[in-house]
Amino acid sequence: MSGSIKKGRKPSKRSAGRPKAEISLKQLERLCELQPTHEELATYFQVSARTIERFLQTPEGKQAAEWGYGRGRISLRRQQFKLLREGSNTMAIWLGKQILGQRDKVEQTLRTPPGDPLRIEAEVSDRRQAILLNQLFAPEEIAAAHQKMLERERVAQAAAMDHGQTTQVH
Repeated sequence: MSGSIKKGRKPSKRSAGRPKAEISLKQLERLCELQPTHEELATYFQVSARTIERFLQTPEGKQAAEWGYGRGRISLRRQQFKLLREGSNTMAIWLGKQILGQRDKVEQTLRTPPGDPLRIEAEVSDRRQAILLNQLFAPEEIAAAHQKMLERERVAQAAAMDHGQTTQVH
């Protein structure tokens, strides 16, 4: 007989591995109002991020997290609209972009030496992009670029005429 069981001894109820993680659903729900990452939740509950991910796949963990995240978003939206009502132009612009899909539109028209208007129009998603666009396309640079383009057209037309061809360049 290779393995024997001694009489009078009860099998041990200890299981291998770590003790079961204690994650309070109420605490999870309250924490999720702050929109934490899985790593942040893991740090709070002193478990691994993988443990949090597995817990959030359970029906009760998923529901607690969703309720918490949802309440947090509502709270944030409430504060944003409070700022809007208090007259925050920045918040009005931001909410308009987020909720209404509005965008900044930058338009610059200038007259080039031949008198033809050259119009540059671009749609940008935020004020920083608008400022950058204006910095990148200074009126002097646009006029110089237009002059170079006209000169290239003149050279191309002259070359075509030398070869007996007629060309229209737009």
